[in-house]
Formats: sequence, C-alpha cells, structure tokens
Amino acid sequence: MLQVNRPMGLGELLDGAFRAYRAHFARLVLISAIFMVPVGIATTLLLGFTVSGFNQLFFAATNEGDLGGAAPTAYALLAYLGLGLLGYVAMALACVSLISFIVPMLQGEDLSVGESIRRGVRRMPAFIGMALLVALGIGGLTLALYLVLAVFFFVVAAGVAALSSFGDRGMGALAIGAMIVAFLFYFVAIFLVFIPVGLLAARWLVAPVTLVAERMGPRGSLKRSWALTRGNLWRCFGYLVLLVIFNFVVIGLPITMLQSLLMFALTTQWYGWLSGLVAGLTYFVNILWYPILVLALTLLYFDLRVRNESLDLDARVRALEQSVGSAAQPTLPSPSIEVSEIPPPAPPPAPPAI
Repeated sequence: MLQVNRPMGLGELLDGAFRAYRAHFARLVLISAIFMVPVGIATTLLLGFTVSGFNQLFFAATNEGDLGGAAPTAYALLAYLGLGLLGYVAMALACVSLISFIVPMLQGEDLSVGESIRRGVRRMPAFIGMALLVALGIGGLTLALYLVLAVFFFVVAAGVAALSSFGDRGMGALAIGAMIVAFLFYFVAIFLVFIPVGLLAARWLVAPVTLVAERMGPRGSLKRSWALTRGNLWRCFGYLVLLVIFNFVVIGLPITMLQSLLMFALTTQWYGWLSGLVAGLTYFVNILWYPILVLALTLLYFDLRVRNESLDLDARVRALEQSVGSAAQPTLPSPSIEVSEIPPPAPPPAPPAI
C-alpha cells in the first residue's frame, strides 16, 4: 500500500503514481481496456470505410451539387460523431472506475475489478453533470477572452485603416508597423489566454476524485476541489502543465510521427484506413496512459487533504486506535487453591484438668 501521510512534492507525486502503476498494472490496465478497446476497434473500422466518403460529402456541399448521392456518407458522418460521443462516455466510465479502484487501494483495501466498475457506474450521472458544468465554465471563459481579443484586433485594424487613408508615406509606414505589432500582440495574447483558462482548470483539477471518493454531487465536487486547491493554485497549475506535457510525449508525439511516416509511405487510397488506424491507436495508447493520469490526480487529492486538513494526523490517530483496539488485554490468572493445600482445622482446646 502506498502511504500518503505527508506533503509530497510534484516529482514525488508523479513517482508515486508510477510506482503504484507498476504494483497494480494488470488490474489498472484491464479496467481501462474494458471500456476503450471496443471503441478503438469500432473507430478504426468506421473511419477506414467512410473517411473517403467525408471528402465526397464536403465537395458535394461546396460545389452546391446534388446531395442525394452523398446521403449514405452523411449517415456515416452522423455515425462517426455518435461514436466520438461514445468515446467520451467510455473514457468517463474508465475514469470513475479507476478512481473507485485507486482510492480504496491507497487506503489499504483490495477491491476487485468488477466491484470497482460497479461503484464507478453508480457515480456516472453525477460525473456527467460535473463534466457539463466544467465544459460550460471553461468554454465560457475561453469564449469571453477570445471575444475581447477579437474586439481589440478589430479596433486596431480600424485604426490602421484610418491611418492608411491619409495617403501620406509616413502614415502608411506607421500603419504597416502598427499592423505588425498588432499581429504579434494578437498571437502573444492567444497564448496568454491559456493562463487564466489553465488556472480555472487547476481549481477543478481534483473534482473527479472528490466526486467519487466523497460521493458528492456535481456542484459539490467542484466546490470541494475549489476549497482544496485554495492556497495551492500555482502548484496545481504547474502539476497540470506537467501532466499535459506527459500526455503530449506519451500520446501526441508518437501518434503524430507515426501518422506523418505512414502518409509518406502510403498512397491516397489508404488514407481512410490510415485515419482509422491513428484514431483507434489513440484509444489503445490511452489504455496504458489513462491509469497513470488518474493515479496522479488521486495522489494530488490526498496530498491536498494532507496540506489542508492534516489528513496524516487523522490517519495516524485511526491507526493508533485500531492497534490499541486489536491488542488483547492481558488477563490475570484466577487464583485457584488445591484441596490438598488447605490446612486441616485445628483441634479444639482440651478441657481444663480438675
């Protein structure tokens, strides 16, 4: 059992996640595979058969031709979108099932795969509600920031156009310079948008774990995560950045390199199966990566509780109580006297002589 009874650094948390992963590799991977293998196979086959049809549908729509011949392709597109939604559901089920297995495991309980899945499925409605709230929050913030950038860029472009209208050579150069600066600022601002979005995501980073471990509702889990990350915001943000980098190294980079190599090696008629292979392979790689990600988030949850709620002291007190309760109290032997050890009664005194 991996003991989480003291504050840990980010490197220690990741190292603990990998050590727990190695110790329980078979069951962790099995939980992920149960949900992701079927979706990965179905995605590979569907894309392999229909990706060329997507191109036909696109050309038919852009050329304003008759879409009647593209109707089967439209159905395939709808099926693919439905399969993408099914993929999100599969990953959500894997997440809650893995948390249901990992939390008891860190507390010394050996839970079976079937029981972990059953507990996870019971938390799915609340998890879906939480995911929708997170999507609305992060999506709304991202949209608001991009609207601010768009308005700024529009104002700058209008100013540049006004300067250019004077026709003076110096004004024209000034307008070009202002446009270049505006473009540079725009790209820098796009990058800076990820900081407030990332900070918001960091405040809700352990919400899935609180939802499963403490059996909370969607809003309650978000509030609980918000409270736990208070005072540790930048630390959680750095942890989130590390996980994103690991995700890119483990999944993004190898998949992108494989796709580039196969595109050069194969002809265009195989691009449909290439797209299906890449999409399906992403699910199969997630079978190995997803348990590490959930382990890392769960360890962060316990670490935040140690820092904010003295969880280590509570754990030590409970362990002391259990050890005292289980220790048998020494019993004194009941005194017993053998019959042979009882002295005979003293004879009565002799009567006085007369």
